[in-house]
Amino acid sequence: MKVLNLPLMKIKGNNQQTSLKNRRKYTEDFQSEVLKMVVAGQPANQVAQLLGLSESLINKWKQRYSKPAVLVDQEPLVADVMQENISLQ
Repeated sequence: MKVLNLPLMKIKGNNQQTSLKNRRKYTEDFQSEVLKMVVAGQPANQVAQLLGLSESLINKWKQRYSKPAVLVDQEPLVADVMQENISLQ
């Protein structure tokens, strides 16, 4: 079994009934390391079980971080497209 060297996660609240106030929060470093494991080929359900996470949470992180980043050189192009969309409405 592979030993994991993940950054520590910040946990807010306890494991009793979780509410919006007491949800666990994970650092971006932790989320990034979890996603690296999935991208490297480990199934999300196995990673989730190994780390005590839900598979749906990992999938949310995948969606959030898979959005293409806007490069600085593309900003004028994006602004032009947005302006064109507004004018077409």
